[in-house]
Formats: sequence, structure tokens, C-alpha cells
Amino acid sequence: MDSSRHNGPLAGEGATEVRRGGAPLRSLLRARAPELLAVGAVAVVLAAQLSFTKYNDVVPHSSFGFIIAVAMLGAAALLQSRRDRRAATPAPAYELPPRTEIMLVAAVFVLAIFFRFWHLLSFPPGLWSDEGVNANDALSLIDGDHTRIWFDTVFGRSTLYLYLLAGSFKVFGFTIFAIRVVPALAGLAAVVAFYPLARHLVGAVPALVATALLAASRWAVTFSRISWEASVQPVLEILAIYFLMRGIEKKSRASFALAGAALAAGLYTYIAFRMVPIVAALLLVYVAATQWRLIRANIAGIALCMLAFAAVVAPLANFALHNQDRFLQRTREVNVFKEIDREDSYDPLRHNIRASVKMMNVAGDVNGRHNLPGAPMLDDVTAALFVLGLAVSVWSLRNWRRGSIAPWFALSLVPGALTLRIENPSGIRDIGAIPPLFLLVGLAVASVYRPFSSTRNGLVAFCALALALVAGSTALNYDELFRQQAHNKDVYDGFTPVYARVGEIVASEAGSRHVYVSQPFYSAHAVRILGHGKQYAPYTPAYDIVFARRDKDALIILEENQSAIIDTLRRLYPNLRRAGEVDPFGRARFIRVTIPASDVMAAHDLTLTHASANEAPAPSARAPLDREWTAGDLARGPIDATWDGYLWVSTSPGDTSATLTVPGAGASIEVDGKPAPLLASGGDVILGPLSIGEHRIRIGARITTPGRVKMQLAIGAGSLLNAPDAADVLYGTSTGSGGFQVAYRAARDFSGDPVAVARFPFAVPAPAINTGAAIEYRGIFDAPSGGSYGLALDGSASSQLFVDDELVIDNGGGHPRRRVEATLEVAPGPHTVAIQYLAVGPPDWSLLLRRPGEDWTRADGSEFRVPEGAVRATASVTITPDAGPWGATARKFDGLSEPVGVAVMPDGAVVAGGGNRIVLIGPDGAALRSFTLDVKQITDVGVTASGEIVVVDGASRSLLLVTSFGEVVRRFDAAFASAFGVGVDAQHNMAYVASPAGGIVYRVPLAGGPVDVLPISAPEAPVRATQPSDVVVSDGGVFYIIDFEKQKIVRSPDGAAGRAFRGVGGSGGQLPRLALFGRLVLVTDPLNERIVAYDTAGKQRGVYVFPPTLKGTRPIGIAVAPGANVLYVADASGFVQRLKIDVPPATAADLSALP
Repeated sequence: MDSSRHNGPLAGEGATEVRRGGAPLRSLLRARAPELLAVGAVAVVLAAQLSFTKYNDVVPHSSFGFIIAVAMLGAAALLQSRRDRRAATPAPAYELPPRTEIMLVAAVFVLAIFFRFWHLLSFPPGLWSDEGVNANDALSLIDGDHTRIWFDTVFGRSTLYLYLLAGSFKVFGFTIFAIRVVPALAGLAAVVAFYPLARHLVGAVPALVATALLAASRWAVTFSRISWEASVQPVLEILAIYFLMRGIEKKSRASFALAGAALAAGLYTYIAFRMVPIVAALLLVYVAATQWRLIRANIAGIALCMLAFAAVVAPLANFALHNQDRFLQRTREVNVFKEIDREDSYDPLRHNIRASVKMMNVAGDVNGRHNLPGAPMLDDVTAALFVLGLAVSVWSLRNWRRGSIAPWFALSLVPGALTLRIENPSGIRDIGAIPPLFLLVGLAVASVYRPFSSTRNGLVAFCALALALVAGSTALNYDELFRQQAHNKDVYDGFTPVYARVGEIVASEAGSRHVYVSQPFYSAHAVRILGHGKQYAPYTPAYDIVFARRDKDALIILEENQSAIIDTLRRLYPNLRRAGEVDPFGRARFIRVTIPASDVMAAHDLTLTHASANEAPAPSARAPLDREWTAGDLARGPIDATWDGYLWVSTSPGDTSATLTVPGAGASIEVDGKPAPLLASGGDVILGPLSIGEHRIRIGARITTPGRVKMQLAIGAGSLLNAPDAADVLYGTSTGSGGFQVAYRAARDFSGDPVAVARFPFAVPAPAINTGAAIEYRGIFDAPSGGSYGLALDGSASSQLFVDDELVIDNGGGHPRRRVEATLEVAPGPHTVAIQYLAVGPPDWSLLLRRPGEDWTRADGSEFRVPEGAVRATASVTITPDAGPWGATARKFDGLSEPVGVAVMPDGAVVAGGGNRIVLIGPDGAALRSFTLDVKQITDVGVTASGEIVVVDGASRSLLLVTSFGEVVRRFDAAFASAFGVGVDAQHNMAYVASPAGGIVYRVPLAGGPVDVLPISAPEAPVRATQPSDVVVSDGGVFYIIDFEKQKIVRSPDGAAGRAFRGVGGSGGQLPRLALFGRLVLVTDPLNERIVAYDTAGKQRGVYVFPPTLKGTRPIGIAVAPGANVLYVADASGFVQRLKIDVPPATAADLSALP
């Protein structure tokens, strides 16, 4: 037997030279040079990678380490080739025994199972909205149409993954496990499918190492735990390329057919898979360019592949052909070319390419759902080997098997590179890069393995190295995945786990208790899925106070900001139990309120007084309205009974009627002390239009025969109760005498008469009623003493707080949850506190109060009393959409994708600008003409008295004066520290430019001359705007400057001194602008999607919130038509909007007295 086959140079020729004593070290280095260089390359590339990620590039220019490592690996390959040429018969690579290979593959598979199923039910910690939508759509496949191939939810996608999810529901039920097991199994299948592909390309031993690294890869594992259709892409991609390569090499028509089917099936999954058929086609081109004979020998197989592809993809292709807008919706919405067109620059694409390249080794996806935010997608071991493998593939371009992997990897990054800049780097859109990336890792391992591969001892030595690499990678991935990523706050918040937790409670508690779930929990997809088939109901705190009599405890799941309702509930149910749940970071998630069934029953006991004829009344007792009157009770004659209690009305206003059934001679009802007349039918009673909330009720009846008093209410009893028997909605203890008078109005600016009124004893927001979405809570706060009081609004909905009709807290518009506080000096005595909010979505605010010398407490409503008298009509300034002669309230114009500036010409034409384009709009809303300017980024426009257009180029800090046809009259280049808004004083032909960066307002003589600075911009000015974003000048020469940082408006009659009043804030390019309408200052608030109207004294006179849209509204530029009540808004979401403004006579009279 040839000893070198098994023992090789380690025991043979090299050792012999050492024993001869001739230059032992040199001989050893020469004999072992390929092995040493290969190991050295691994060591150097690991050091370079660690320098990047762990030590912040501590070694200057450590990227050269990658180059050195690649050179070392190349040298090892060259020396190994020379060694093979010198050998008479080059030793083949040592083959693993089949049993050993099977055992190692099984071990890798166990590793993959561990990483994908370890803590699967707790990490990810919840269900992201898209996962919930997927689960909900899968449920609809089960309950409805079983043959759908497309859903328009989540921007539209096909349904293969949804069918897999539906099958999981059938097997495992509606559980978190059923949702998570599908991507976990898909991830396992990808590992299983990857090994034969890698073995085919790089051999068994390198394939085992690469597959083990894939099994533990944090990137691959993350998307094996998230229930998205993207989780299926890797396995279908691997199968498609494997069968295609196998078909080419084996001339297997079955493999070609399977390749075509896999390519087509993948198109029914994630949108990024649309790149994979292109990869497959280019692979065939690559093979044709390098080994044409293989293509020529497989013409029939390739045709069969195309036929199988066409057969499987046909239904989807038919849908796409007839529904192109739906099929391409997501692609059109997120493609980078929109940004390229808008910026007139390829910078977004260049940014995306850089981000995609760096995401493997340097900085990865920042989205906590996709990654440990900002961490490289690969661990250091895999990232280092990836660099080496990429180089090996590039070296091997003439070998189609290995050389095609690098182009495959590059093409897999295209979906991410072609999406919006803000979404890059993207771990999900580039998920198709995982298979070629780990094949590149396999190439690197194969190159390192080659010098060791010819002997058993070499194999043992390499296995030790490979085991160290796999163990290191596994340890790094475990630490980053299960210790860092799983406990990262951004990752936790990304999956909104509170909804899944509520869903689990519903699934476990519904049945044994009556479960009520507050909004928005009730409408969350996770709750719907996990609670599927369970009996539970939505809970609206403002309306659902009284629970119908039941034999089970009631369990209410409340949001933390709804806790103010608990004190009201406790008055009715004294034994209720409250338990809060917090997240791992100590933040309150929700509150569980349990009400014993005995309390629910007892709450419906009214105060009963009764007496028989000629007898003294019996002592008052608690009893329900429908108590049983027996013959024994009537032994001494008829009984006159009176029940005193309360009725809670929770529906919209209207005539409320009741039907009384009395076992006797007659009955009566009083509501709030007023008798209700009986109708002619005898038992029917009109209670009248009752306001929402609590009403005192007295019911009298003469009982002459055994039986029960029955009362039916026509109004129902709220969204939860809906009890036909009024005894289930009457109760005996008042919910409290304090609280608020509540007015529901239809106008979004809170003007006009209310469409409904209510009295609530609690400080919890109510949802809209019919058209009444503009809601105002108004209460009286009696300050026992003067002093410094604090008020705060905390919430995510648009809300404002007024004290004595003066705006104190502005938490308006659309925004994430935030808390806004105000401190004010309060005189002793009564003060009116009002909260206004728009209930266009789930209402979300809570009121906090701080008394002098005390800490903040959440107000529950008992701190206020209800104002006396009827709800008064308001007379605020109203702003409403107005199509007018435009025929539409909003218009888009070609070439104007993000209008940010708008002005009105003397002849009434509207000028809108954005990017580098100006559009003139005629009275009918059509574009008169448009032109482009030699500018980088228009930030605002204005007009002069002669009809010339003033253009601010914020990017170049310049101002242009152009004609209405685009001819440049004058330029002021780089004249400002920064430039955003512009105000034009038409009387004096002067422009004023707001410079946020410099805190300066510049004065620009449009006729020519030096640019100077308004005195009020001087640092020593007592009142100045530190970050002005716009300026306007009244006809009387009064300046108004908006400071978005301080959220104030500076009014200066001379440009030198002034005073400030409340304004709005801004951020980035979304900064507020100003316009004047008489003695009103109109301010756009793009962050909060609204327009606020202040008078010139600083009092808020009106607010208009734009209706919610899918893309949102970004109102930036604003202009008022001269001599008209029409205003125009440049909406950076792509529109120019037309609105009208109306000032009520009473308000106009107030304004006329202002300066």
C-alpha cells in the first residue's frame, strides 16, 4: 500500500529530510508552504475582519489585510498546483467514509434545528403587522376562496406562502407555533437543500463546513423565524439552481423540469425572487460562453425547463398581464428611480450599492425586525471566509461552476440596491444573496482544504481548523442572536409583542371568563388570529361601563393610557382586581381588570322602596328591577314599588323609548327628574333624546298580581352589552358627579354646533360617533389656591389642551406617542379646561395633573366638574378643501414630484416649485406651462408685484429672480449661510430669506444691491428666531418669522424688535411656512399634517388637519390668493392642494380690534 496515500508528506519525505539534519526549518516550511499559507490567509483575513467590526478599524488601513489574505491564498493555490504537477500521480482528495459523512450531515442538521427552534415561541417576541396580515389572509383561504393566487394586502403578493401557512393552521391550530413553524421548516429545508448543491460544487468536506456555517448564520436564522413569504425564497432558489446545474451536467430532463418548476414556484413568494429567473437565464448564458457543448447537448432539457416554468407560472402570469398596476404596485412605490428623478442625481443608487456591499462585513440592516440593528449580516468568521471565497470565484471565471457564483451573488443584491435609499441596506430584500454567499464561503473553505486533502493526517489537521472555525462562528451567532438581538429594545419593539400577548390571553381565558379587549388590541391581526374561534368582544371605555348580568367573571384588557377608567369602574364593582403587565424593559404593556361575577350581578341592584295599601313603606333595600313578586308579597294587597337608580346611554342621540311590562295596574318612569309620558299603547314610554352618559332614573309600578316588572329599551346598551332586558343596563350606584361635558362635532376644526353631547365622569378619550369625529372634553377645575400647576397630554393622537380658552398644550397632528407638558400660574377659583382631539383613528391621549408641590398624577376625571348649561357652539376660523374651478381639491403635475413652494401671481395664476422645476397653474387647475431651472433643490418660491418669480435654491444657498417663462433676471449665488423659506415685500421689491442654519433673516434687494441682515437676527436681539424656516411681511411692513426649533412665531413691526407667540416645530426638510390672511397668520405643520391659524396677537383661532391618506400629507408651502378666501398648499407628497378659509362674523369682529 502507498503510505503517502494515507500518511503523506507529514510522515514521509518531509520528515526524512528533518532526520537527515539538513536545514530542518527551511525544509519544513518549503514542504508545508501551501498549508501554512492557506492557514495564514485565514488568520490574516480574520484579523482584518475583527479590526473592522470589533475594534473599530484599530489598525490603520486594515482593509489591506483582506488583500494580503487573498494574495496568501492565491500563493497557496499556486504552490499546491506546482506540488501536484511535480507528483507523478497527484494524490486525489481524501474521501470521507459514507457513514462519517452521514453522521456529520446529521450533526449539521441538528445544529440547524437548534438555531431555528430554540425559544421559537418567545423570539421573535411577537407578531409584526405584516406577519399578522399573512396569517389573516391564510385564514381567509381556509374560510373562503381556496384558489386565490393574489392578495392586495401588504402592497400585494402572491399566495404560495399563505397556503403553507393555512396548512400549518390546519395541523397546529391558530397558535404562534403554527405561524412560526412554517418559516422554521423552510429554513431547515434550505440547509438540507444547500448541502448537495455545495457538495456538487466544492466537495463533501468544504460543503459540510459551509453548510454548518449556514445552519448557524444569524441572517439565515432570523428569516427562518419570521413569518414572511421571503423565508421561502432561499430554499426554492437553491433547488432551482441545483436542479439546473444537475440537469446541465447529468443531461437529466427530470432535473430540468424540476428547475423550471422551482423557478416558477418562487415567483409565487417574495417579490425579490423575480431576480432568480434572470440569474438562471444568465447562468445558461455563462455556460454557453465557457462550455458551449453542454448547452448544445441539453437543448431538449432546457426546452423542458422552460415548458415546466411556463406551465407553473401561467396563472400568475395571466393575473399580472391583466392586473399590471396591482402586480407592480410595490415595485413602483419603492424603486430608487423615483429618488433619482426627484434629486436629478444617481446618489441614491450609489448609496444603495455601497450599503449593499458593506452590509456583509461592516454595517448591516438597521431594522430591528431584520437584524441586530446596524450589525453586519455575517459573523466575523463567515464574513472573513466570504471575502476569500469572492476572490476565488473571480479567479475561476473560466470555470462556469465556480466562476458563476460571484455574478449570482452580485445579481442577488440588485433587489435591495433598486429600492429606496432609506430602506438600505436591506436584509430581507437581499435575502436571495444567502445561497450564493455561502457557496462563496464553501469556495474559500475548499481552497484552504486543498493542500490538506490528500492524506488522512491532512484531513485530521484540516478538520481541527474547520471545527475551530465552525465553533467560533456558532458561538458568535449564538451570542449575537440569542443574547444581543433577542434582548435588544429596537428588535423587541419592531415586533409589537403586546398584541401577541393579548392574543394569547384571549386564547387561554375566553370561555372561562367573559373577555373584553380594548382598541387597538381588538383589531390587531395577532389577536384576531390567536383568538380565532374564541368568544370575546371589543371594549370601549367611554361607553362600556355597565356589564350585563353573567355567571362568569369579566376580564378587561385595557391600554395603559386608559387606566383612568378604573376608578369609575371601581365605583360600580368595588371588588375588581387590577394587574399590570410590563415588558422586559420595565415599560407598561397593558392592564388586566378582573370583575367578579358577583360584583356584576350586584351592580344591577337598584334602590327599591315599596309598600302595601294602608301600610308604612318598607325600609329601602337593594334589588334588581325584575325581582320576583310572589303571592306572599301581595297577601296584604297591591304593592306600590319604586326603583331608584341610573341608566347609562352609550349610543348616538335620538329618541329613546322603553316598553314596560308590569304585573299590575300601571307604571311610571322619570329620567333626570322629568316624568316620561306613556304612549297611547299603554306600555310604551318615550324617554326623549338622551345625551350619552349617566342619567338618573326612577321607575314606579303598582303590583297587583305575582310576576316581574320587565323593561325593554329600544336604544340597546352599547357595543358590548346590547342587552334586550333593561335590567341589565340599569344600575344602582352613580359613576360619579365629576367629569366632563363632551361635544362631538362634524367639522374637523371643531366649529359649529355639536352632533352629539355626553357627560363622562372620567378622563378617557371616546371614539367618534357617526360624523362626530372632532371631540371636545370641557370641565371646570376648581383651584383651591393659587400657584404653579402642571398639565400634560400624553398620546399619539392629535390633541390640544386649552385653559380658559387659551391654548396651553399643542400635541396636535399625526405623530408617535409623546408627552407634552405645560406649567402655568393659576389663580384660585374655577378654570375651564378643554381638550380637543380628532378621533379619525383610535383616540389616544391621557391627561396628567401636577398640583403645587406635588408629583405628576394621571387625572381620572374626578378632579373636574361638568360645566352647567348647554354645550355652546364655537366660532373658530374654518379651513376646508375646496375644489372650486379646479374640479379637484388636489392636483398632481408632471415633473413636480415633491412640490415644496407655492405662491400666487397678481393675475391669480399659481406658481408651484420643487426639485428644479417650476409649474404655473391656471384658474382651472391645469398647468399653463412649466420649466426647469439651473438649480439643485428649490425650497420655496415667491412672486413680485410685476409677476416675476423669486426662487430659493436651498442646496446651493442661492436666490434667483426669473420671469414667468423661466428666464433668469438676476442671481444671488451662495449668498446665505443656508436658505429655506422666502417672503416677498412686493411694495418695496424686497425679498427676505430665512436661514435656519445661521439663525438669520436676510434682506435681498431684488433690483440689485448688497444682501444684508435684518437687525432682529443679531445675536444680541432680545427676541429673535434662532432657527427660522420662513418669513412673511404684511402690507403694513410687519414681519412674522417662524422659528421651528423654539416652536414660536416672532412678530416684529420694524424688523429690529418684537415679541414671540406660540408656533409649530419641524425637522429635516419638513419645516413650517407662513402666509397672511388679514389679521390671521396661517402656519403649515408638515410633521403633524395640518394648518394652524393664529391671530396676530398669538391666539389660536382654528386648526385644519388633513384627512389621513396612505402616503400621508406633507403640507409645506402655503400661499393666499389676493383678495379671495382661497389658499394653496404645496404638499410634498406630490400634490398642490386648494382650500378655502372662512372667518365667522364674531371672530372677524375680534380680529378687527387687533394690530
